[in-house]
Amino acid sequence: MVELTVTLVVVGLVLAATIPSFSSSLIAHRLDGSADAISSDLRLVRARAVAENTSYILAWYPSLGWYYTIRDENGNGQPDWGSEPYQGPYKFPKGITLRNSTKNPFATNWLVFFPNGSTNVGGGVELKDTKGRKLEVTVLQPSGAVHVSKTETAQS
Repeated sequence: MVELTVTLVVVGLVLAATIPSFSSSLIAHRLDGSADAISSDLRLVRARAVAENTSYILAWYPSLGWYYTIRDENGNGQPDWGSEPYQGPYKFPKGITLRNSTKNPFATNWLVFFPNGSTNVGGGVELKDTKGRKLEVTVLQPSGAVHVSKTETAQS
């Protein structure tokens, strides 16, 4: 009985020591996954614009933590809700916030990809987790190339 009690105490101590580490890696995974998701959607929207020979828009709403993709059928380079087909909202996991980049912000909360793969503006958005870790997703103008980079390491 004493051996069983000692074994249970040791297992409990090991679990207590590993749970915070597991929690931190889960938060980091959510941030990485969110950056992968929006960068993949940006690349997909660019590919659709080229394949369908029609402009596409990716519009984001930082206060809500959502973004949409919109087929710009009238070619005016602006999200026209209700008159153009869209997909979304795509939401970020709890604890992940989205905002315009502080280093290289977009002029608006939407980005247009043209049929030749280029974009109307360049800039970036920052994704931040509850530990303060940030990733930046950048779109280069005029090429429309998408890049994900670490902008700051969180304080432990």
